[in-house]
Amino acid sequence: MAELEFFKGSYENLKNVPIKEGQILFTTGDKKRILLDIDDNTRAEISSSLDVIKILGEAGTKVEVDGVSYDSIEDALENASAGSTIKLDSNYSEPITLTAGKEIVLDLNNNDIKNDEATPIAIAANAALTIKGKGTIECNKHGKAPLANNGGILILDDGCVIRSIDEKGNGYYTLFNHGMTTINGGIISCPGNYSSLIENGYYDYNSTDPNKGHVEGVNAAEPTLVINGGTIINDYTTIKTDDGAVTIVNGGNIQGYAHHVGKKLTITGGVFSTSNGDENLKVVKLNDDLNVADCYISGGTFETSGNSNITTQGDPKIEITGGKFNRQVPAEFIKTGYKQILVDGYYTVSKEE
Repeated sequence: MAELEFFKGSYENLKNVPIKEGQILFTTGDKKRILLDIDDNTRAEISSSLDVIKILGEAGTKVEVDGVSYDSIEDALENASAGSTIKLDSNYSEPITLTAGKEIVLDLNNNDIKNDEATPIAIAANAALTIKGKGTIECNKHGKAPLANNGGILILDDGCVIRSIDEKGNGYYTLFNHGMTTINGGIISCPGNYSSLIENGYYDYNSTDPNKGHVEGVNAAEPTLVINGGTIINDYTTIKTDDGAVTIVNGGNIQGYAHHVGKKLTITGGVFSTSNGDENLKVVKLNDDLNVADCYISGGTFETSGNSNITTQGDPKIEITGGKFNRQVPAEFIKTGYKQILVDGYYTVSKEE
């Protein structure tokens, strides 16, 4: 997708005047003029503030499944057999819901899926979706996530999952997991300081609203998130392990602090970094059940510009047997039989000899 950054101007002063077939002229109150060529395969999206003009590609969408072309993803999903790959041929804007029983690979194929009114991609219970290929999945509607696993299986191998806006009155998670989600690659990001980037688990486990709580037969009793790779970026909370959930981090680049208030967090690898003084990991125990907040660290690199890599509330269990930290680790966090030594600027935890 070509994306053209222009000037700011008011919508009221905009004049959109066709010059000739295939061209559009934009004129603002300050007399700035832009001539934009539009061919048969593209359309223009103009924000009301004129901050950005995006060339989004053709309005219609063709998708390919096993060499067969369909006019819509809905048709492709209806006819695709389990395990089939749906390959996008252009950008897409209609919401996609993977219903129970469907098992699909979605190849973005350098295309984008954007909808600012509804969640672009949602996975129902007993459905499975793997996302691969370059491309962007985006939503900027208040209370709507770009990517929502409502109780199925989600594997993210590539692509960018983003919100461009995250502020009071227009914010939400960028990805939420109420099933089983594995992140192997790609980028998940949001620029704001309002919402957690990834929500794994439930805001209120006992709520009857499946967007907030566990509902039998609709979503998972113990949501599980596995991070093997990828880049996760937010100025606020990157990963929130919430009510009843388990998170496992084996790799990846996590820029921003992680908040653990769920059942269990296991870290074996990955790079955790913050540059605004925040800790890398905040562990909060609220009870001995859904929010026991057990934490086990056996690897990974932790870098903060603040005073501590890890902070706690409520006396959770933290057991460290490995990893590199740029701040000294509190002795009570290190498992008996292990030690930390300062090596090349990092406090490295290893087994005592």
